[in-house]
Amino acid sequence: MELTKKERKIARELIDKGIAEDFKRELLELDAILQKWKQEGGHNGDCFYILYSNAREFNKWVGLRYGKISGRQYIDFLIYQLLDGLYDSAELDEFRPEIKEHILLWVERRKKDES
Repeated sequence: MELTKKERKIARELIDKGIAEDFKRELLELDAILQKWKQEGGHNGDCFYILYSNAREFNKWVGLRYGKISGRQYIDFLIYQLLDGLYDSAELDEFRPEIKEHILLWVERRKKDES
């Protein structure tokens, strides 16, 4: 399915919103590690290593997932982000009905495959 120019702009905005949510989730996870260290103590080096390792793995994951986004893949990215719960399906209301239906159909198929 092809997106119109307007829909590509909407898709890019949603993808950017999803990326921001991915970063927020990672920061909250890193904060939880720091809070645990503050409450329980422990070796500073161990905590730093855990933080560093998590941030490094997240950085790799972001690079693999979002490194080469092209307009042809926008629908795929919307599907992946909806599966991850990065935003609500109501955000798709600005797309043509057939585009929204296509995306939601694939989200449901993937959910069924995962269960």
